[in-house]
Amino acid sequence: MTPAGLKVLCLDGGGLHTLFSLRLIQRLNAMFPFLNDVDAFSGTSAGGISALILAAGDRPAERIQVAIDFWSDSRYFTLNLPQHAFSPLSTATYTNHEAKKALEALLGDVTLGQLKRQVVIPSFELDNEGRAGRPRSWAPRIFSTLSTREPNTDHKQVAVDVGLRTAASPMGFPIYEGFVDAGIYANNPSMCALAEALRGDIFEPPDIQLFSVGGGLNRRYVASEDGDWGPRQWVLDLKEPGLLLEMVFASGVEAVSFQCLQVLGEQNFFRLNPAFQDTVPMTNAWLPVIPVDLMPNVVEKLLGLADAADLSKALLWMESNWGRQPRSHQTSAQAERSRIVTDLTPP
Repeated sequence: MTPAGLKVLCLDGGGLHTLFSLRLIQRLNAMFPFLNDVDAFSGTSAGGISALILAAGDRPAERIQVAIDFWSDSRYFTLNLPQHAFSPLSTATYTNHEAKKALEALLGDVTLGQLKRQVVIPSFELDNEGRAGRPRSWAPRIFSTLSTREPNTDHKQVAVDVGLRTAASPMGFPIYEGFVDAGIYANNPSMCALAEALRGDIFEPPDIQLFSVGGGLNRRYVASEDGDWGPRQWVLDLKEPGLLLEMVFASGVEAVSFQCLQVLGEQNFFRLNPAFQDTVPMTNAWLPVIPVDLMPNVVEKLLGLADAADLSKALLWMESNWGRQPRSHQTSAQAERSRIVTDLTPP
């Protein structure tokens, strides 16, 4: 554990928008080296896969370009042919076979417990099979090596499988091992990470610093004040397809940031999610993936937008707060927390 307590980096979901997040982090780390001090990475969907890639290296700062190169390679998004061509409404757009191969080439068969940093990766389980005496239902599922809850077998989970579970976007990719994309409830994983950190009374809010990075804020709004709207306007409008779903996704992301800020305070929480200065193609929330032929253009555009984003506030927060001594009293309890974090850190 670093002198400032537990440091967590969170990455939103959003498909290729994770490239925007990664380039922001890369730029900020060049200004103020902080990545190698991160104790735990958390991410949803594509952000979850990025978090796993960063957590797999001894020095996460050296893994940023690896993650950017991974997402810049369109092999991850391989069309589900010929099934999707003949039945586009009843099959996923992309196959997860090539996605798995691409991830295995990068992560191998490493388990969560063998990663070099702790991780918190949410997913959504379609059938909990009534385990632990719970009613049988679908339910959120968080894979975490940060929590000390007992029993916790998540450290035995294969990282590639966890990555495909968090990123199995409905309609975009097939269901993977009974799981789908966590973006349906936690596109911003910050509260999931905070909840895991607080479980077991090991950490208190003053001990935790959480840096949350989004995939870019679209300048979206509805000008109508009293429109008598139905499904056509909210869901089926060709000019604004999936407007309602996009609004639900975006509002949930920002609500989580507000909640984390209230719990941790301005010194311990920062949200970096610059507004786009230009239109980004195919960014509607209901469109889980981007056509292969458009990917090179979208990749270039997202990286360019990230290069142009203003990081001055994030840099100021880092300089003022990252590495600051935690406000919690330095007692035997603090020493115990330090011991436990040391025990949690993989060899």
